[in-house]
Amino acid sequence: REESKKVVVVGSGRMGAIRTGLLYANPKFDVVGVVDTNFDAAHSLANSFHLKAYRNLGEVLKDTHCFLDGVICSSPTFSHTSVVEEAIDCNVSHMFLEKPIEESAPKIEALFGLASQHELQLCCGFQRRFDPSYRSALD
Repeated sequence: REESKKVVVVGSGRMGAIRTGLLYANPKFDVVGVVDTNFDAAHSLANSFHLKAYRNLGEVLKDTHCFLDGVICSSPTFSHTSVVEEAIDCNVSHMFLEKPIEESAPKIEALFGLASQHELQLCCGFQRRFDPSYRSALD
């Protein structure tokens, strides 16, 4: 049996709550906590899944003494660059980012360049392209 991957969710809004619930229910993942600068919101979401709340990724690593396999970033677009930079500082190797990645094409290119330079694999969530209501618009 494959060992579960240790991940943390950054962002405790609507998408953060959805991602946390899906990851928590999946035995392939070990969700170690929820990170948000709004600690009360992080705490509320984390409590609903019996997880810990954190203010930043550094706190997660200091508290758990763990290596994170990945970060699921569901925070607002304007915060993505700082979350990626923090992930790089914490030696995270895989990160899922909600769309849009950043607020402009040059910023997106810069962010992917930074990630590549530090061997951080970025994946952008673009799940709507398979949604039946979106697919029907193409017909």
